[in-house]
Amino acid sequence: MKKQFIIKYELQQIRKNTYKKYIQVKIGDILLILYRYKYFHILTPTLRHFIGICISKKFSFHTSTLIIRNMLNKEGIELQVNALSKSVLSIKKIKMSKGYYVRNKLYYLRNRIA
Repeated sequence: MKKQFIIKYELQQIRKNTYKKYIQVKIGDILLILYRYKYFHILTPTLRHFIGICISKKFSFHTSTLIIRNMLNKEGIELQVNALSKSVLSIKKIKMSKGYYVRNKLYYLRNRIA
């Protein structure tokens, strides 16, 4: 009885916390992610943003991750984000994907050279 109550309470809290952050993300969308980044030697966290194409998504119960990739100075940079984390302030969709992708994950973009 007590365990069921705890599970029910956790589900309510997850729905309450994720309502603001949840957006419909598709593979191939270009996303802007605003997050807090804390250096180990600085006490105050700094705000950072990352723009890139979504190459993978995994939405499950309370662990939902996105892998975002961008090319800067001929180097590929990837950011793996826990979408429900408190450090992620917002996820905005800048541009929708143009069409239907055959594959579920766009890992072949890792081999692309700018």
